[in-house]
Amino acid sequence: MKPKLFIMCGLSGSGKSSIAKDLAVKYHAEIVSSDAIREELFGSCQNQSDNEKVFNIFNKRIRESLNKNKNVIADATNITIKSRRAIV
Repeated sequence: MKPKLFIMCGLSGSGKSSIAKDLAVKYHAEIVSSDAIREELFGSCQNQSDNEKVFNIFNKRIRESLNKNKNVIADATNITIKSRRAIV
C-alpha cells in the first residue's frame, strides 16, 4: 500500500500541529515539522531566518519517510500553492 501524505496548511497558531498530532495517531504517521527543524537549527521555532535551509531539510525528510513507506504529515503553514507543490 502506498504511504499517505497529509499537508497541513493554515496561519500560524491556527491549530495545525494539534490536528497533526491526532492524525499521526490515527494513521500511524510521522510528523515532519518546520518548527521542529527551526528548533534544531537555531534553538527556537520563532527564528525565521534561513528559510531555504529549513525547507530543504523539511522536504528531504518528507521524501525519505515516504520512500520508507511511512505515512507523513507535513506540518508547516504551507499557505501558498507554491509551498504545497514543493512538497509533492
